[in-house]
Amino acid sequence: MDNPDRHDPAPQDAPALLSELMQHLRGLVEAEIALARAEIRRKLSDAGTGVTLVLCAIPLALVGLGLILTALVGALLALGWPLWLAALVPGAVCLVLAALLALVGKSRLSVAALTPQKILSHVRKDLQMLKETTHA
Repeated sequence: MDNPDRHDPAPQDAPALLSELMQHLRGLVEAEIALARAEIRRKLSDAGTGVTLVLCAIPLALVGLGLILTALVGALLALGWPLWLAALVPGAVCLVLAALLALVGKSRLSVAALTPQKILSHVRKDLQMLKETTHA
């Protein structure tokens, strides 16, 4: 049973179809570029956050460690520890904590964290669709 509301589009010649296809491809490419820009902006913002964390960790670690180490060394000396051991143990613990902070900050600056995954996924899908339509 035919649907009276449905009508077949008028056949178009090859140049008109090619022109329409190129317009759609141009629109698709422009949309992908806009999406890529937005994703890259967000990734750069994340990188800025990573840099900020690392830069904030340094002075905080220095001031805090100085104060805590002084108190801790005094407490360990009061417990009868030798001076060299009372200073070495807390210093080593502080270095481990500073390394952990630096690693967390560095992970936010890695290439994998900054790669625009969404746009790459979209481009792969678009290329696959294009291959399928051109081979059909």
